Amino acid sequence: MAVHKPIYVIDDNTERRFDYPPDMQYWMINEFSELWHRIGLRKYCQILPKDMIGKLTSMQIQELALKEFEITFQIGLFEDMIEAFTWMKTNDEIGYERL
Repeated sequence: MAVHKPIYVIDDNTERRFDYPPDMQYWMINEFSELWHRIGLRKYCQILPKDMIGKLTSMQIQELALKEFEITFQIGLFEDMIEAFTWMKTNDEIGYERL
């Protein structure tokens, strides 16, 4: 049986209607960043929620990830799927991209 390891992740949060408390943010980053490092993820991008609180929470999570964890893949935050797909096809350097 073949094992598939994604190297690109698009996380569509456009309909998310809640924010994550700080302890949940830390837990999520810890769990996902470790897994994504192990499988060799190259790019993670998030389609931002439509509401302002959701957008701020997403940005806070990404900044916490870069500050507190060793991130070995690119992170991008985008308003829509077209921007995300365009970004996925370009620029494979490790880094952080924001709107």
